Amino acid sequence: MENENYQKDFKPFLIWLIVFMIGMNGFPMLIKMLPAMTSAMQTKLSIFLLLAALLILYYIVYKGEYVYYLPGGPTFREAKEAGSENRKAYGKKCFVTMLRSSMLIVLFMVISLFFELAGLYDWIVAGACIAAAVVAGSKEKAAYFSPKGQGTDAE
Repeated sequence: MENENYQKDFKPFLIWLIVFMIGMNGFPMLIKMLPAMTSAMQTKLSIFLLLAALLILYYIVYKGEYVYYLPGGPTFREAKEAGSENRKAYGKKCFVTMLRSSMLIVLFMVISLFFELAGLYDWIVAGACIAAAVVAGSKEKAAYFSPKGQGTDAE
């Protein structure tokens, strides 16, 4: 996407947010229809749904170059000045980081299911891994975007 055509657009985020809210609110009704669902499985399914939604959001950010959506990411101005190549690379880096974090969470959930750990541990691990992925992505920002007020050589 060329810099002249790069526009601030929150429509994809708003659509994702609406679908996310409907999905997370409709989830309890789906659980009631499934027979013999233990609370541990409900917890794991909730976390899995959350991870799927986050991965979809990060994929939208990557494909649409909406890196200004990301917490700790660049501002719209920084993203525009950096150029398409840097936006794509940063979006991909953040998506891959979140994907790896999600795989780690799913692995922990399988292990916790095997050892019958409380669902609280799943939420703690999920929260910590998601937070670590966000922090890791924001730390990578400097490698792709120049500080405010300074030009970039990426164009």
